[in-house]
Amino acid sequence: MPKCCKERHRCRSPWMGTAKAILSTLKCYFEGRKELFKGLKIDTMEKDWKKYPVFHIDFNGYDFLNKDDLFKVIEGYITEYERVWGRYPYSEAIGDRFAYVLSQAHRQTGLPCVVLVDEYDKPLLDVLDTGAKVKDNSKEILLEDFNRDTLKAFYSVFKKADADLRFVMLTGVTKFSQVSVFSGFNQPNDISISREFEALCGITENELSEVFASTRSPAVFRPRQGLSVISRLSQIDTNFLKHNQGSP
Repeated sequence: MPKCCKERHRCRSPWMGTAKAILSTLKCYFEGRKELFKGLKIDTMEKDWKKYPVFHIDFNGYDFLNKDDLFKVIEGYITEYERVWGRYPYSEAIGDRFAYVLSQAHRQTGLPCVVLVDEYDKPLLDVLDTGAKVKDNSKEILLEDFNRDTLKAFYSVFKKADADLRFVMLTGVTKFSQVSVFSGFNQPNDISISREFEALCGITENELSEVFASTRSPAVFRPRQGLSVISRLSQIDTNFLKHNQGSP
């Protein structure tokens, strides 16, 4: 993990959310901030350190309990990007406007864009099963359906702007297959439980061993009740399997 992106101490904190740490690290990497990765393996692997145009959209920290909340947040991000890259003159649709921003960023920099979306599903989870309703074109619909349609229109930009994209990553707590907001573009790959990305999205056995063996590790992580490090790790494995299999 790099020394930092915005706040150096936060990027290194073991308590920082995994998803946020991943996005923060990726943002720094794609921005070509080589100095932050000094001493890490990627410092010797990466030769070019290109500075891609990065668009980071974070739905965390907002509430989406009213009809216009989601649109205002997305509108705010797009307006900010339009000040830098230019505004689409032929449509007010948020998808069209964002697609234009991506195309202009690609054209002006000569490099395809990177889009990082944090908590992509929060606008739906905030209103899920609340029964809240809103009027849309004189028709009353559930707020969760309204937010879902808004997100669908926004995320459809990834298909339209495919030629202008280098990398797209979304984080959230809901399985992609359970949220019908991606019908506008190809279904994204879920890497959260993929072995290929286990070191990125989780904690490896080597990392656990190092933490438990360290006298500097938080007390909650240290072997307790006379258990050795190996016994403690075995206990964690057992509990993890029970959790995955739905056992109490």
